[in-house]
Amino acid sequence: MDELLYLIVTLIVIHHVSSKTKLYYIKLNNNFISKMPMKYNNLFLIPFCGLMITLVIYYFPSLSEGLIFIIVYTLMSICLYLTIQPIVNSLPLHSFIMKKGVSITITLIIVLVYINNPNWWLTNIIAICIAISIQTLLSFDKVHIPLVLVIGLFVYDLIRIFRNCYIPFYDGQSVLKGLSKNSTAYRIPLYLEFYSMFSAGHFIIGLGDIIFPGMFITHLYCIDFLFKTHYFLISVIGYCFGMIGTILLIWNYQIGIPVLLCIVPAMIILSLIYSIITKTLKSVINLSLQKRFELLSQKLKECASTTEELTIQISQ
Repeated sequence: MDELLYLIVTLIVIHHVSSKTKLYYIKLNNNFISKMPMKYNNLFLIPFCGLMITLVIYYFPSLSEGLIFIIVYTLMSICLYLTIQPIVNSLPLHSFIMKKGVSITITLIIVLVYINNPNWWLTNIIAICIAISIQTLLSFDKVHIPLVLVIGLFVYDLIRIFRNCYIPFYDGQSVLKGLSKNSTAYRIPLYLEFYSMFSAGHFIIGLGDIIFPGMFITHLYCIDFLFKTHYFLISVIGYCFGMIGTILLIWNYQIGIPVLLCIVPAMIILSLIYSIITKTLKSVINLSLQKRFELLSQKLKECASTTEELTIQISQ
């Protein structure tokens, strides 16, 4: 039972750190949202790429080993570096080159240690860094884009798992079970793994079930910053309730159930109820993060300029 507590706490930490990091980058660079945008015309690429990767790993585990190794370890190194860099930047190192060098060195050490000894706790650390980096970098201008994304993936999971789990296209086998076996065999850091300290309890969750809802949650965190609301807290509560609901269903029916089946409705329903109670639904739907942060930045510059002028006048 304690492994589930570790899981819930870890997921909350991932979403909180991702949200804080995204807001940090937005404040640092006003064009951050416009540089890493996700729009309707490229949303379909996410489930398509996921399906292609799933089929390659499932059908050609030996053939695709080299390709998977290159792609995954390149992605892993980039995500580790992006997660480590803000931490290193906060250290009292005066040289920019030194900060870059320390970040790259730590990243290479972690990757090399993982290649030589891919144990479960190091897999978790790297998977957490991947989740934080992707949630931070993929940005949306308006809330309906991540909302459509999570709803689409919710429907996609239902169709792919419940209707296509055992069909001739997959040789009458479960594609997810095959994928899980191949991923864990190669120790690909695309999942989080938790063990109980007091029993034989064991739980695995894929990064997709963390990252995609996390994109919606991190967007709501930015809305909270602008409107002084509590959408982030409400969505995280919904996420946790959905996760607990999924675990209870798995225990009760002893079958694999997609985590998004419970998480997505719980997050959306609680967020919708909160928006109706606080009467902020229309404002949230019409909000453009890019325009609002640009306006906020402009006002801060004007205030700084006014303060500087006053300081000069006083000194004279």
